[in-house]
Amino acid sequence: MRIFYEEWDKVLNHQPTADDLVLNEKLLLVEIHQPVADEFNWSDFLSIGFSHHTEIISKAKTLEARLFYIHECAIHYWSKYTLRDYLKADL
Repeated sequence: MRIFYEEWDKVLNHQPTADDLVLNEKLLLVEIHQPVADEFNWSDFLSIGFSHHTEIISKAKTLEARLFYIHECAIHYWSKYTLRDYLKADL
């Protein structure tokens, strides 16, 4: 449970830092950030079980991959074992 909290706390409670700001060609600062709580698909996130989340956290390292697998689990009702197979195949 601690790993679950530590991994998702970084995303959901993310405050912009200097590293998140980039200069564009017009010398305006543009913020590049990870999804925050209001952009997060809570329906997908809450519709899968904790064992699914632990599998995804342990095997998918990027936020985009994690969100992809969460969404796919939610809409296709994958079992934990189906999810493992897809994570292993690097869908």
